[in-house]
Amino acid sequence: MHGTDESDRGESIRFGAVQCEMFAHTADIGLRVTAPEETSLLEGAARGMLWCIGDLIAAPGAELRTRRVELSAADRAELLRDWLAELLYFVDHDRVTLERIEFRELSPGRVRADWIVAPYDPEASRLRREIKAVTYHALRVEPTREGWCAEVIFDI
Repeated sequence: MHGTDESDRGESIRFGAVQCEMFAHTADIGLRVTAPEETSLLEGAARGMLWCIGDLIAAPGAELRTRRVELSAADRAELLRDWLAELLYFVDHDRVTLERIEFRELSPGRVRADWIVAPYDPEASRLRREIKAVTYHALRVEPTREGWCAEVIFDI
């Protein structure tokens, strides 16, 4: 699917204490994530991006795999962008869905974590749109009184 439509405006989902909301941005799609802590912000952004892609259902009886991720960046916003870009490549290339994340280290410019993934079932999964890239445009990660807020734009 290319471009955005009215269904992209204001659609939201919760993952525990994390709130994700899609918003339209010219021919792209944005994701706003609010979370009580930084680890839940990164996990929520990952789950939110996959939600923007569609409902990726693990294949029945699929074996779980672990992918170690170690990223460094100049700041939190760049780290978020790199985190999502790495996950997007992995999901697209290996056709997997994210089952859980185990964080090992998180600081303002570094993350070490394990993504626990499973191959997704193309028949049971419902793809909403293709995300081509995670952009730097209007990228932000900021502390709030309630925790953290991030916004990221995806090229679709």
